[in-house]
Amino acid sequence: MNDSTHTSELPLPTPAIRLGVVGHRDLGAVDQAALRESVSRLLDELRRAVDEALAALGEAMSPDPYAPKPALFFLIDPLAEGADQLVAKVATEGGYGYRLRAPIPFATEDYKGYFTYEPESSKASFDALVEDPGNDAILLEL
Repeated sequence: MNDSTHTSELPLPTPAIRLGVVGHRDLGAVDQAALRESVSRLLDELRRAVDEALAALGEAMSPDPYAPKPALFFLIDPLAEGADQLVAKVATEGGYGYRLRAPIPFATEDYKGYFTYEPESSKASFDALVEDPGNDAILLEL
């Protein structure tokens, strides 16, 4: 570190939470409405826990190590058909403010070729999640 640079001159980071998701592809025998409700409850509880933890941290530490901004929430989700897409839809459409990061193991069109349970609707859902500007989606072809 350069002597002329002091940590007090650096901007405080915004807190960020990254939630990773993987799940079953075939949801044919699952009550999807109940699953959506469970995911919604989990996301509500996670947001509440993070808000409480950040408030406690701010009270316990002086100065607060984070900028006084709401935490950023990122969903790390490969968007495979089934549970991955269901969780992504709940997280991005439910007012939770998640930013979508989608690491996939192949080129996009090759990857979508593996959607076999509900191929057409899964491909359309994948495209909609990635293309929706409100999701701040970044697709990472690994």
